[in-house]
Amino acid sequence: MAGSPGAGPRDRRIDVLRAQTTVDAFNTPVETWSVLVSRWAGYTPVLDGERERAGETIGSLKARFVVRRDAVIATVTPRDRLQMGALVFDVNGVKDLGRNRDIEITATARTDLT
Repeated sequence: MAGSPGAGPRDRRIDVLRAQTTVDAFNTPVETWSVLVSRWAGYTPVLDGERERAGETIGSLKARFVVRRDAVIATVTPRDRLQMGALVFDVNGVKDLGRNRDIEITATARTDLT
């Protein structure tokens, strides 16, 4: 599939997850994540690593996703998440590529949770 230079093939299916706040039976706010949209994306792992925190090893994977720009994808912000298979990524940044043709989403997943 064609795209911006360096975008690579869009061969990964991702879900954009958006938080919704509802209330439970005790009228307590509860945040849930639901799929906003699914899209094909180019995927490039950027950095993986491990670090120690409070005696436990935490693994992480930073990646870039390139997605064709549309009205829904244009609303993605760092408040959203991406899901690719079993990995859930926190969105770190979003930027337009080219002439508003594609969007690059930089995101980080905790790999020790899968």
